[in-house]
Amino acid sequence: MLAMRYACLIIFLALSSSTFAQQKKFGDVKKEDFTSYNRKYDTTASAVVLFDVGSVYFSSTFDCYFERHVRIKILKEDGFGYGDVSVFFNEEYDQTVNSIKAQTYNLEANGSVKKVKLAKGDIFKEKILDKVNAQKFTLPKLSEGAIIEYSYKKKMGNAFLFPDWKFHKEIPVSFSEFEMRVPAQLQYQTVIKGVDTTATTVVERYTDSMGGGQVITISKKNLPPVEELPFIDSTEDFVTEIYTQLSVVDFPGQPRQTFYKTWDKVADEVRSHPGIGKQRLNGDMREEVDRLIEGLDDPLEKMVAIYDYVAGTISWDGFYGLVTDRGIRDAYKTKAGNSADVNLMLMEMLNHAGVDATYSLISTRKHGKIIVNYPIINQFNHLIVLVDINGELLFLDATEGERSYKLLPVKDLYRYAFTIKNKSIDWFRTIPLEKSAIRSSLNIEILDDARMSATLGSSYVGYYAHKTRNQFKEVGEDRFVENELKTLSNVRIDSFSVGGVADKEDPISLKANYTFGEANADSVLPEMLYIQPLSIFSETKNPFVRKEREFPIIFPYPFREQIIVTITIPDEYEVEELPEPVQLKVGQGLASFRFLNQISGNTITVLSDFSFNEIEFAAGDYEAVRTTFEKVVSSHSQQIVLRKKP
Repeated sequence: MLAMRYACLIIFLALSSSTFAQQKKFGDVKKEDFTSYNRKYDTTASAVVLFDVGSVYFSSTFDCYFERHVRIKILKEDGFGYGDVSVFFNEEYDQTVNSIKAQTYNLEANGSVKKVKLAKGDIFKEKILDKVNAQKFTLPKLSEGAIIEYSYKKKMGNAFLFPDWKFHKEIPVSFSEFEMRVPAQLQYQTVIKGVDTTATTVVERYTDSMGGGQVITISKKNLPPVEELPFIDSTEDFVTEIYTQLSVVDFPGQPRQTFYKTWDKVADEVRSHPGIGKQRLNGDMREEVDRLIEGLDDPLEKMVAIYDYVAGTISWDGFYGLVTDRGIRDAYKTKAGNSADVNLMLMEMLNHAGVDATYSLISTRKHGKIIVNYPIINQFNHLIVLVDINGELLFLDATEGERSYKLLPVKDLYRYAFTIKNKSIDWFRTIPLEKSAIRSSLNIEILDDARMSATLGSSYVGYYAHKTRNQFKEVGEDRFVENELKTLSNVRIDSFSVGGVADKEDPISLKANYTFGEANADSVLPEMLYIQPLSIFSETKNPFVRKEREFPIIFPYPFREQIIVTITIPDEYEVEELPEPVQLKVGQGLASFRFLNQISGNTITVLSDFSFNEIEFAAGDYEAVRTTFEKVVSSHSQQIVLRKKP
């Protein structure tokens, strides 16, 4: 399992190593630059960043400036969009963008390089918001195979407005470098986040009339594209990025100022916000709670009653929030609100009922993982509730309607939860309360006319139960039955029942008796019989189609799918062919697949046991994971062949 890694650097400490010198002067494009990248991307990428170099420095008045120089090779027509450039700036912070240069280069048939400059008249300013603007331009004469290049200078503003830097992009990056020239009077906390935080770093001292300082240069090369792939929560989790935060200002003869926040200070700010700290129930809401818990003494029963009410009555408007939008009283009145409205209402109702509840801040899966050693509130986007029931801690989130209190929405799973109490803070990790599983047994008997009689029993636990319950409610019993048996031909259903639908806390049970297959003429059994025992459980497609993958795989939750099929064969037959057995493991018990069969008298037993015990797998495990899914698909499609005895 590969955990997300973060590197925290205090930039006044010496770091290490040597830097690359791959960037070039503006306009210095030669024939060999058109092939100076990994050519494997010619067929898979629309463009390649040849280099992206940024530098930050300060003026004599300690204003922060940022310069950038970018060179990109366009590989396909759908990469022309990289020739549309927007540089944003905010006039409220006295930001400006100038010194823009841009050129396009095309390689001629005779090997010469033809360049076309961007005319100054083709640069224009566009207003985005009240004070936010953008300098925009489009590189001229774009074509497949062209190289584009641009550079600009941006005044960021005061020392608090130090820019961040991303190394990865959605296209490959051959080389990326970020240089920070920081005066001795300023100190920054710098955090490198991402899966791969290894980098070449150089720290050098400089001297000038202002007292000198340090130049920190961080470089990375040969970065794969970060793109949307199956089983990735958020692509931002895999982008290597540098965040900076001003921590100390220390001018000679003046008091030393410390600006670095701690999580305790963040918690104080949250507690004092009226959208959290001043939310209280009104009389109608208190009466509602009293009605809900009337006659209940057990804290768990009270919790379930209140949770079910909020989840089933108050609609989430689809917007996340760390603080209320409408306030919980208005949300109660209108029966709708953002995620903080819904869950703070839940928390206050629980506390009124005597159930110990507090709030936790998380970053949902699509929003990305947080950096625990970077105490900034905007890393979070969602508020959930932590409940203590007789010493057992439970997370609740009422934003996705009716569901078991045991099942957090998948968006909330495996997240760091920053829990803020009255006088303390704590960190927890949101994990499922139970492992999700499907267990099925199927007994098949061959009839005299070669049709087959089947008895099916299945149990769905955890997130499988929730998904199955919703499917059943959405499509109705008849369509649900059809979907379960859709791979069979000529099905006649004798009986079918689904249990546990009404109670969200129960597993789902499915029972069915049916016959299927083609009847043989005159009820004479054929010479050969072909049985596909796992046809109704078939995995029809491997989600991992690529041969290689450079990023981890993240499943929503651990799971197990276990199937046992028992086939009773007539005395007239013997087994000609059985499916090939399979036993695979990924890592040290991280995942496994067993596909086994045995014969005992007239009974054939087939076992399929597919289990993933972890959710996160390193890119190095990709081939093993891909092979495991491929074996599941191929094994479930295999046949048993029976031949009449001589």
